[in-house]
Amino acid sequence: MLKQINLGQYYQNKSLLHSTDCRIKIITLIIYVSLLFKVKNPFSYFLILSFLSTLIMLSKIPIKYILNSMKAVFYLIVLTSLVNLLFTKGEIILSIFILNITKEGLELTLRTAIRLMMLVLGSCIFTLTTSPINLSDSLEYLMTPLKIIGVPVHDISMIISIALRFIPTISDEFHKLMNAQKCRGANFDKGSIIKKSKALLSLFIPIFISAFNRADDLAIAMESRCYRGEAGRTKLKKLKLSRTDIKSIFCLLTFLIILVWSFNL
Repeated sequence: MLKQINLGQYYQNKSLLHSTDCRIKIITLIIYVSLLFKVKNPFSYFLILSFLSTLIMLSKIPIKYILNSMKAVFYLIVLTSLVNLLFTKGEIILSIFILNITKEGLELTLRTAIRLMMLVLGSCIFTLTTSPINLSDSLEYLMTPLKIIGVPVHDISMIISIALRFIPTISDEFHKLMNAQKCRGANFDKGSIIKKSKALLSLFIPIFISAFNRADDLAIAMESRCYRGEAGRTKLKKLKLSRTDIKSIFCLLTFLIILVWSFNL
């Protein structure tokens, strides 16, 4: 399943979304996630779905590649849906033994499932169209005001970009370990959930050891290149807004105004 995680991966391509300033994409993602949990009526959901569809077309990334990210959170969506469906009080519309399905529970289940799917898709589109270097530089730029109160902005942005960079690496290694264990007779596909969980335990220790080894190698590599944090560092490419970025900001503001207006319908 980890093999199907697209979050943190960068899809090399030439598109309008790839060339858009990363600062705009970060701000857009923050606003998008914030407003996503305030959406209530169907028209607002339709607007967000249209917005996502437009981003997918602008990214020029195969739709199957983007939708693969949903497989990684499928069980999470199912679990949260069952909890909301079976344990939300309200007007009962169906009773199965001691379990009651309510109208409010059904509505909450649908809203939660749709929000989770849109949240994952939006996050994946952002990471697929943003390189780790641009992400690190943009985060550092946006958090610059925090330097006044002594926050290590450069270190935080570096940690976030490294963490996102190593998600696909750890995913690939997990997949290789699983195939190696299958060749030795391990079975991860059959049996109960408890048996599958016990079988997966044999993968966690090698993964943790590999992650610590990679972290140690990365630290040695950074020290050997005289990395000392922000002190004395320069940037090859400075962040500048282009005409396309300004048009993107205008389109984003227009969409946000329409979306906020739809909340009152």
